Amino acid sequence: MATFLVARGAWTGEWFWRKMFRPMRELGHDLIVPTLTGLGERQHLSNRDIGLETHINDVLQVIAYQDLTNVTLVGHSYGGIVATGVADKVVRRLSALIYLDAFVPRSGQCLLDLLPQDAAKKMQEAARAVGQLESATQSHATRH
Repeated sequence: MATFLVARGAWTGEWFWRKMFRPMRELGHDLIVPTLTGLGERQHLSNRDIGLETHINDVLQVIAYQDLTNVTLVGHSYGGIVATGVADKVVRRLSALIYLDAFVPRSGQCLLDLLPQDAAKKMQEAARAVGQLESATQSHATRH
């Protein structure tokens, strides 16, 4: 039996992997797909302090609290960057690291380094717009 732990993409949820739970169980494997802070059913926890380190820690906490060893860590999409950070910290607990349609960063790279330049620019602009919107909302709320 193997334990597969998925660091999933930013725009997917457990629902994306739901079809895999029964076949994996029938083959004798465990499949764990944690939801990263601020995403999916945990989007209510979203705030501007959440970032890659938060998501790496989310997966590390699953490994620690479930006392997982001999884990096959799967990084899907954005989760490839998360999985890389997790692997750097708990390599001895892993049996394999799989990148499934994922971003595979080299040391020192972030998601923006791996995107085409126009896509990276759009993502940065969207992040700035959200940050400005949140700042304006917080400023307005503190005046009332």
